[in-house]
Amino acid sequence: MKHETGDRVAKLVSSLSPAEKDVLFKHLSSSLPEWQSRSKLADLATELSTPDFSNDSAYNRKNYEMLETRILDTLLFDINLTRNGKQTSTINDLLNIRKDGLKMRVLQQRGLLHRAYQMAENIKQKAIRDEGYDEIIEALNFQLSMIGLQQDAAQFRELITQINHYEYCRFARRKSLALLYELKMKKFYGMEENLDLFVKDSIITLQRYSERIHCRTIEFISGYFIKEDLELEGNWHEAHYYMTRLFKKAEALPPDTPHFSFWELAYEQGRLCLKNGDHENGIFLLSKCIAKLPPEDLAHQKSVELTFASHYENGHFE
Repeated sequence: MKHETGDRVAKLVSSLSPAEKDVLFKHLSSSLPEWQSRSKLADLATELSTPDFSNDSAYNRKNYEMLETRILDTLLFDINLTRNGKQTSTINDLLNIRKDGLKMRVLQQRGLLHRAYQMAENIKQKAIRDEGYDEIIEALNFQLSMIGLQQDAAQFRELITQINHYEYCRFARRKSLALLYELKMKKFYGMEENLDLFVKDSIITLQRYSERIHCRTIEFISGYFIKEDLELEGNWHEAHYYMTRLFKKAEALPPDTPHFSFWELAYEQGRLCLKNGDHENGIFLLSKCIAKLPPEDLAHQKSVELTFASHYENGHFE
């Protein structure tokens, strides 16, 4: 157990940039009691940074776990979240919104209700941009709970209307993602019985959602199902063209959308290239997927299978 924990924390330490390590060591030093001149956790972090570190050292599992907690704490400091580096700006935006949600609660507990209400409004506006419906609803419910700050009954009713709207948005988005996951499962396990009916019914459902709300995630998923429908009809050229459009839709998705990654989309494009007889570009895209995706990723595995099958069909193993 100690060795597993040590290896885990060592990987976390190795992932830190020099600037992030600097923040970590300053944080560890600042939290020392007056009678202690050196931080044992700082020493551990230093040793973990060396290539010849051994888990058989004097540190116990509790030391590793405490260091891990401190590292994760410092990575959430504003100085790290706002720094350009390993984390993308979109992920930073999401983390900042969630941190603001905690600050909002702290302000409420401190009795600073007007400031807390204002922060809830700021959170709501940021979350609307990123389709963060959980955060939007939390902020609205927070504002709703502060009845004494409502100017009149109309404002109160407006909050109720907004909550109902965004609860439907959250439902529609989650349902759309569930349809996408089900489609991926059916394709992965070869469950193709009535697949065409499932795809067509899903398109109708997604279009119904799109008629009521504007949601980039739903638009992307709807486009993906349309592409699947074109494939099932044997319209490979149109499916290939539609796949190109999906790349642009994917670029506009919110940061925390659990959708296909760029390389998973590249796999789909490579597969369609092969279907359309474009062997060169198809193999190029599939080889990139194999190089960029981890072996446990479905798109990686399928890329390997298709590449092998394509080479075999073209007589490369003779």
